[in-house]
Order: sequence, then structure tokens, then C-alpha cells
Amino acid sequence: MSACRYPEHHGNAARGGGLGLLLLIVIALVTWKLRHAVLEALFWAGVIALVLVVAAAVLLAVRLARRHRKASAPRTSIRPPTWLRHLPRALWAAARWRHTVRNLGLAYADKHHKGMVRHPAAVIHPSAHGLTARIRTVPGSGRAEFDQAAEHIANAWRVSRVAVSQPRPGRLIVRGLRHDPLLEVLGAADIPPGRGLRHLYLGRDEHGTHRFADLANVPGICVGGMPGAGKSTEITSWIAQLAPSPAVQFALADGKNAGEFDDFADRAYVMAGDDLDEVVDLLERQHTLMTDRLASVRQLLGVKNAWHRGPTEAWPLAVTILDECQSYLDLTAVKGDKQLEPKVRRCIFLTSSLIRRGRSVMMLTVPATQKPTTDSLPSSIRDNCPVSLCFGVKTIDAAAATLGTSIRDYPSYSPVTLADPAYAGCCTVTLKSGTDPFTRLRGPYLTEDQAAEVARASAHLCRDPRAVLPVVVPDDASTLVGSL
Repeated sequence: MSACRYPEHHGNAARGGGLGLLLLIVIALVTWKLRHAVLEALFWAGVIALVLVVAAAVLLAVRLARRHRKASAPRTSIRPPTWLRHLPRALWAAARWRHTVRNLGLAYADKHHKGMVRHPAAVIHPSAHGLTARIRTVPGSGRAEFDQAAEHIANAWRVSRVAVSQPRPGRLIVRGLRHDPLLEVLGAADIPPGRGLRHLYLGRDEHGTHRFADLANVPGICVGGMPGAGKSTEITSWIAQLAPSPAVQFALADGKNAGEFDDFADRAYVMAGDDLDEVVDLLERQHTLMTDRLASVRQLLGVKNAWHRGPTEAWPLAVTILDECQSYLDLTAVKGDKQLEPKVRRCIFLTSSLIRRGRSVMMLTVPATQKPTTDSLPSSIRDNCPVSLCFGVKTIDAAAATLGTSIRDYPSYSPVTLADPAYAGCCTVTLKSGTDPFTRLRGPYLTEDQAAEVARASAHLCRDPRAVLPVVVPDDASTLVGSL
């Protein structure tokens, strides 16, 4: 039987050798047919390689030239990019990302695929102030869950603070701030050029973007924060921005009577201190101006909304600022006092009326308080202010009294974390950032000399808004207003 196997084996070897020879012939024929395409591909590959080599040589020469120039310049040195120092931290955070989200409950086991765990996908890279993670969310792990875990993510990344934002649905940006950009002082020289009267500069947010508030159809701006947190400095910067225009007039009241607005005494057509009688007179004057405008806006401007014509010297934006407004609006503090209680009630009514009804006739009212509670800042006033700023406070209740109760759902934006003196001048604002309703920013800082210079240069522009109305409106316009 063994003798019969050898011829069969030799026959198989012969057939295998024939197939191999046939395969070689086919390969040779295909190569010959495609010789022109192969040569053309090799040619272009060589050209591309040559271009890359030349470009690399040119780039190297430029970098060497710059290095030589900087080295020869007196007292200069080559510094690496700021983000480079945070590269090891970003690599470590990326390597540990799945471990981090699993331990924080931000990943979950898929119920339909046994053994599969769903992790929020993230791309982590270094930034100038720390590191940034761009995240694709998964069901059950979104904006609110990451916000709740922000403190633990900060501990895992070894950073001072984590800020969570949502630029669009299904996407998050988690920034680990090793060096908080809010701590960088924003001086007068850093303020960008103005965008006109309608856009009030508020400050620079924690991402380095300058933020403005559109004043059109804004009847009130609510401001709260602890003493020394930066309220008066922010308001002073607003006055300094608007004062050089004859299309803006001011009524200023300082409830602390500490001389906050003394530099602008000649620029404001009416001022008051902490005396309730003075403040009632000021608010009555502004309320009368509002009712006169409501009675005549259609006749004089041809429109119901004066913002369609814009602030002008004949019809200026009337700004009423009530600093430390708890001196005028805190009804609980004067409860039972037969002399003071009626005056405080009158102040509350007039302030609320200015904010509720003054939008269309360009009346802007700014109540500011160092005691942000519903007593010193009634909800009837706060809830009608489209823009609110809250500087550092100690409790979330104080933040909610200024910004509204929704701030409780966004811990990473809470102004409670701004209570440290290092954050004086920083605040949380009701400006949208992506799908988030709040923004944290640092307001500009103007020295007393800079503010006084603006006040002196603009003092000649002070006018009584009611006196410059094109026609005389009766002192008692209540009958006309009632007909509107």
C-alpha cells in the first residue's frame, strides 16, 4: 500500500508547481500592464516627499532665525507656550478618564448588552489655564450630572476649579482651571471699544470673551453681593461708559450715603442719599417722567416703543440707580413705624412701577444691594429685571434672591464660590452661554481718578429729561395715561 502512495504524491507536487508558475505569470502580466500607473504613482510620491522636505527645511530655518533674533535681543528669552506646562496633566486625565467616570457614576452598564459599559466619550487637551475636555454625553449622564460631580472631577484632575458648560445638546465642555482666569484683573486699558449706547460692557468671562448686555427693551438690571464684592465698581464703570453721551441722563441714589457717586454729582440731574424723603422725591420725579413719556411717545416719536428711534438728546435714556437699595425697599426693617413704613411702601411701588412700565419709553432702573434677600429686593422687582448680576455671597439663598431660584440647579455657576476676597469684582450674570442660562465674568476696574476724569469731561451734558421734551406735557398726565 505504501508503494501506491508515492506516485500520487508526486502528481500533487507537479500540479502545485504548475499553479505557482501560473500565478507568477499572472502577476508579471498585471505588473507589466500597470507599469505606467506604478511609475506615475512613484513619481508623485517622490514630488510630495521633496515638497515636505523643503517645507520642513524652510520651517526649521525660520524657527532658528527667530530663536537667534530673540536670543540677541536684550533681556528677552524664548518661552514655551502656556498650555505646554499642562500637557502631562491632560495626558494623565485622558488615560484615567474611563476610570474617573465609572467611579463618579457618570458611566453605566448597558441593560441590553450584557457586559457593556457606556462611557461618555471625551477628548481632553491642555489649555492656557489648565485642561479642557470636550464630551459627548450618554443617556442618564448629562449637564446636571457633570455639574454635581464637578468638585470630584477637580480633585481627580488636581485643579482648583472645574467649570461645566453646554454649547449645544449632547455636547459638554468641562474646563479644569489650574489658574483661574477670573483672577486676572481687568483694567481700563483692557476694555474693548464700545458698541454704542445699546450695548453695555459687563466684563470678560472665564473663557476670555468680552460680554455685553443689550439695553434695548431692558427696564431693569438687578445687582446683589456682599460688601466689598465689587457692586459699586461695576456700576461706576457703567456710568463711565454712558456718561460721555448726551443721549443718557442719570438719577443717582446712594443708600449708604458713602459718597460713591460724588464724582458724578454734576453729571446727574438729580441725586439723593440715605434720606427717605429725598429718595421718594427722586422716584416720584422719575415716575412722573415715565408717565409723561407714556402719554406722549406715540405723538412725538410716531411709535409706541421709543427704542425703535433709539436714545437721542431730545429723548434720552433715563437711568435710575438705587445703590444699597435695602435702605429704601426693606419693608421688614421698618414694620410698625408709622413714619417710615409708608415711605418705604411708596419706594417699593414706584421702583416696581418704573421697572414694569418703563421698558418702552427708555427708562432703565438699577437696584443694587449688599443684602440680597426677598425683603431688601422684593421679588416683584427682581423678577421683572431681565438682567441680574450677583457678586460673591455666602449662601445659595442670597444668590437665588438676586438671580432667581434656577441658580440652584447650576452649582458650578454659583456666586457662593466667589465669596473669597480674591474674586472681588467677579460675578454671575444672567447671560446665556450656549444652553446654560448663566455666565461668570470679571467686571472692569476703574480707578477713582479715571472715573472723576470722565465725570468732569461730561458734566456739561447734564440735562433734565423732562425739560428737553419737544412739547410741554402737563404736570398731571394721569388722565392721559389712563386712556392708553
